[in-house]
Amino acid sequence: MSKPGTTTPVTVQVTLTPEAMEQIVALAVDRLREQGGAAPTARWLTGAKAAAVYLGCSPKRIYNRLGEIPHVRDGGRLMFNTADLDDHLRNERSTT
Repeated sequence: MSKPGTTTPVTVQVTLTPEAMEQIVALAVDRLREQGGAAPTARWLTGAKAAAVYLGCSPKRIYNRLGEIPHVRDGGRLMFNTADLDDHLRNERSTT
């Protein structure tokens, strides 16, 4: 038993799906931006689901707009660069 006022380290292992991890990262980036902190450097998102989470829309919307949204194909996988997505959103807002 620990003495009062001391802490005991605890190790916890959690298994997350890639989609859940992307959601957590996207939320953390949003919080950093809201607080005026620096966002992490651009990263690659794998799949329409991850891009949808990042952009706050449905995967169906991503698929429907693949002709407009910057992406690359790696074999059968769709890859989205977060910096490219951010630029796309800025450009889209300025033209509407």
